[in-house]
Amino acid sequence: MTESTSEVRYARPLTPTILGLIALAGFGPLLAQFFYNLWQYDTYQFFPLALAGAGLLAWRGLREVQRPLKSGSAWLQFLLTLAVLGLLGKASALWSPWMGAADFLLALLATAW
Repeated sequence: MTESTSEVRYARPLTPTILGLIALAGFGPLLAQFFYNLWQYDTYQFFPLALAGAGLLAWRGLREVQRPLKSGSAWLQFLLTLAVLGLLGKASALWSPWMGAADFLLALLATAW
């Protein structure tokens, strides 16, 4: 069967799961190396607990945010996205786990914005 030409197909928005998988593909290797490097030092072996604590604080903070959420400036979002993509490319080309981790934080900022 063929579709009639009057039907319009709309693109499905990216779900959070798909966006998470894309972020994991982009940031995953650099973050894995960053965390592996942290684990090599005794003084930084607490980082899993620090990540869990940061996640709990973020979850608590998100519950207190007034709804509905207002979106930020589109231009700032565009600039943040360009900065994230540029830094991710540079971090990947230089294979800099530290720069990848810093860029991941910038990506979280861009996502929240």
